[in-house]
Amino acid sequence: MSVFSEIAILEIGINLPIFKNLANENVADGVVTKKIKL
Repeated sequence: MSVFSEIAILEIGINLPIFKNLANENVADGVVTKKIKL
């Protein structure tokens, strides 16, 4: 987990502006997907 987290943090740091936009979209999609699956 720690190695994966470190890699994720590095990727987030490099792509921060893009990641913010993707994160918002992914959170919205994730909520919808969870509701559909449930």
